[in-house]
Parts: sequence; structure tokens; C-alpha cells
Amino acid sequence: MTGFAILFVWISALGASSGLDGDEIPTLKVERSTYSESLDRMGTFVPAEYAEIALWPETYSGELRWEDVASHGTLVRKGDRLGRFDTEAIDRQLETVERDLAESRIALENLRLEQALEQEGEALSLARSHAERDEAVRALEGWEKVELAFARRSADMSQQSFEDNIQDQKDELAQLESMYREDELTDATEEIVLMRSRRSLARSLARFDMSKEQRAYKDSFSTPVQTAQRRRAVQAKEHAHKATVQRAEIARTGRRLKLEAAERGLREKEEQLAKLEHDRALLELTAPRDGVLLHGGVDDYRPGRSAPRHERGGRATFQKPIFTIAKHDRFQVAFDLPESKVAGVKNGQVVHVDAVFDDSSRHGTVRVEQTPSPRSAGGPENLYEARVSIGQPLPGLQAGMRAQVKIETQIATDALLLPRTAIFGAGEDTYCWVATAQGFERVSVKLGRGDERQVVVRDGLKAAQVVLLSEPPQ
Repeated sequence: MTGFAILFVWISALGASSGLDGDEIPTLKVERSTYSESLDRMGTFVPAEYAEIALWPETYSGELRWEDVASHGTLVRKGDRLGRFDTEAIDRQLETVERDLAESRIALENLRLEQALEQEGEALSLARSHAERDEAVRALEGWEKVELAFARRSADMSQQSFEDNIQDQKDELAQLESMYREDELTDATEEIVLMRSRRSLARSLARFDMSKEQRAYKDSFSTPVQTAQRRRAVQAKEHAHKATVQRAEIARTGRRLKLEAAERGLREKEEQLAKLEHDRALLELTAPRDGVLLHGGVDDYRPGRSAPRHERGGRATFQKPIFTIAKHDRFQVAFDLPESKVAGVKNGQVVHVDAVFDDSSRHGTVRVEQTPSPRSAGGPENLYEARVSIGQPLPGLQAGMRAQVKIETQIATDALLLPRTAIFGAGEDTYCWVATAQGFERVSVKLGRGDERQVVVRDGLKAAQVVLLSEPPQ
């Protein structure tokens, strides 16, 4: 902070214009200098080297109730047990999931066996359908290429036999008629033999005619019908075989999807079990490093915060720091900076830190967060979280102890500064009394930043002017 050189003059020397008749008035010569403010903030010591412990379960969401817990401030080594939560609820969940998993494995194995049997039956059905279709095709080919030819040859042979038989009977009858005309047999015997031959010939002729009619009917109707029936049978077998193939494909797809669903369900249960086992292991806490055990997280020891104290039967919260393992002699100072002061503090700036518990003073470098703290959202002014890093060990301190942070904030250079005692009026109507050759005059001024002792004059004065430090009597 810049000091002021105060001049004392005798108003009588200013002439009759002062009207003060020798009263002594202190004055100040206006000069340009650097304006800075000393900002004091109360902070707390927080760990500088530490590891926070928080529980991030994958699936478990039950309560966290302490069965036992190490005391705050305990010195621990890496791997030491810090505490244990009640596991009854998660153990019940594990038992249920393990039982479901065992049932799912059995169900999956049964499903595979069932599908294997279905596949065997399906293969047999496909083979049978394929064979029946091929048999129908071969039967049609045999009918059209072989049986019909055999039938035609048999009919031709039968017709020829009929014709030969009829011719033989005609020849035999002719011989009888000739013989009977020449022999001396009685007329009655002759008539009997001839009548028998004639009847036999007539029957043969009738059968021959009927045979021709039957063949004509068979050629025109019976054989085409049988051929059409055999062709339809082939079509039916081909359709049945195609349907069997399609149904088999549908069944295979259904089995595959069903098996995939069962395998997926089994994997999900296995993953659920693995996650629960992981979460079960989380409920027994061990130290990740050597250090001092602090209950709560580092931010719980910032100004205005309240660090928890865990005890048996108490509750904890997921996804928030439960413990902090800190190096016993490494600390930094945490404090909040008002938004109106942020511009005057630079990251890396050296500041003074005074510990309250032993009146010791140390130096450190400050760093301010770039965004305001959500904790200040409802307040009249945003707060920015800041930390002071101290390079040296600080034995004897404990997290949460208070510290005074002193920051010199440079606001303006080459500024016109006046003490508050030289400024009069209020608000927009502020003024100074400036000494002149004739005495003094009132001059309006515009003010900038300042504190309880001094203020920057932005307009109205010039360097080297002399101002009065108190109002002259009227």
C-alpha cells in the first residue's frame, strides 16, 4: 500500500480568499503510483498427497451400514483393513443369483439335448420325404417308360392270340363241315358237333370284340387317368418335401434363436454374479497406500464443510469419498475467493499463509478454479475454489486446521491515489478541495477501486495538484 506525504500550510498564506485567518489545513500533493490491495481469506489445511476411497458398485444398491470401522486419524499401512459393511443383504442376493445361475445351466443343457433329438427327428423326416419324392418320380418314370409299353405289348399279344384262336376255330369248323358232308354218321351227331363249334367260334368272336373295346377304353381313359394320378402324386410328394425342408429351416432358426436367448440369459446371470461378487468385495475396505486415515473426502475439509465421522452402526453413501489416506506432513490450503476478487489473483502467484494453531508463516503458490463453485449458486456473489500449494513439509498439522491466506492483488498501475480523508460527498456526487493560488476550489471527481484507506481517482484531478485532507469551514 502506498503512503502519502502530507503537507501542512497556513491558510493565511493563501490570502484573503481562504477566509480562515491562519487556521492550519493539512494538504497532499497528488502523485501517480501503483494501487494494490491486501486480500485476506480464511482457509483450511487439506491433504496435498492422498488417495480417496469411494464405493462405485456395479449392481448393488442396498444400504451401507458399518459393522466396524477404523478411527479417524489412524496411521495405516497399505493393505490394512479400514472397515467392513454389513453384507447380509448382498449375501442373500448372491445366494439367489447363484441358484438362478445353476438352474439356468441345467435348463440350457436340457434345451441342447432336446434340440439334438429334434434335429435327429428332423433329419429322419427330411430323408423320408426325400425318399418318398424320389420313389414317386421313379414310379412315374417306370409307368410312362416301362409299364405302359408292357401293357401295349401284352394287349397286342392278347389280340393276336384272340385272332389266332378264332382263325383256328374257323379252320376247325370248316374241316368238320367238310368231313361231315362226306362221312356216313347220323344227322343228329353231326348237328351236335357243328353247333358246338359254331357256338365256341361265336363266343371267341364276342370276347375278341369285347377285348378291343376294353383296350380302346383303357387307351382313351383308364391309362391317361392313371398317368395323371401318378403325376399328381409326384407333385404332391415334391410339395410335401419342399414344405418339410422349409419347416425344418424354420425349426432350425427357432432353435437357434431359443438357444441364443438361453445362452444370453446364462451369460447375463454370470455377469450379474460377477458384479455382485465384485460389489461384495468392495464392502471390505483396505488401505491403498501408507498414510493417515481421514474420514470423508478431501473436499470435506474445505472451509464451510463438515467432515463425517464414521462409527459402527452408522451409514455411508455410494459414489462419494468415504475415506482419504493422506501423507501426514504434506498439506495445501483450501479457501474460497469471491468473484469480485478473482481478477486480481493470478495462478502461480506467491502468497503468505499463516497457520492459526502456531502463528507460523509460510509461502506458497495459489491456483484458482476457472468456474464458480456450485455451492455458491444461491448466494449474492459467486465463490471460486482456490488452493495454495506449499512445497515444504508441514509436520504437526491436521486436516481441517485453519489458516489465514494473505494475497497482494495488483489492481492498477500509474494511478492517481488519494486517501479517503480527501474525498467528500457520496455516490455520484463526490468531490475534492484543490488548493489554488487564490485559495482553494471544489472539484468533482470520479472514483475507481479502493479500500478503507485509499481510492483510485479516475477523472477530475491531475498529478502534482494539491488537495485538502479536510473540508474547509464555510
